[in-house]
Amino acid sequence: MDATLSHAKPLPLRRHHSYTTPRDMIAATSPIYGETMDNAPKIRSAELSRRSMLQNLAFTAGGAAMLGTTVSGSHVAAAQTKATQKAVGYQDTPKGAQRCDNCAQFEPPSSCKTVEGNIAPAGWCKVYVKKPVGR
Repeated sequence: MDATLSHAKPLPLRRHHSYTTPRDMIAATSPIYGETMDNAPKIRSAELSRRSMLQNLAFTAGGAAMLGTTVSGSHVAAAQTKATQKAVGYQDTPKGAQRCDNCAQFEPPSSCKTVEGNIAPAGWCKVYVKKPVGR
């Protein structure tokens, strides 16, 4: 025997299998981390540990907080941006049958969802939207 191989231990052979090729025999007895394929370490699925649960909880809570801030922030910004009366061509008198008190944007007694300032029920502007029938 060669001096370099004298310290190597012989690999256990599994004699209860029938191998079709020498490659099958080598693959079945090849050491993986010092073990054969029969007793090789198995890859475990993700274990539930206190650390992993707390990390997932923190990640989920952070994502929910960011989502909530983004959504509520856009609603607040939209609610705070009303157009000026001059920008929408507001006037204190109606334009034919179009008047603020039959507009979908009008909020009695004297305000509007889209125009800032005091709004007369008999007024009119360019953002007039007829109220749906029945309201």
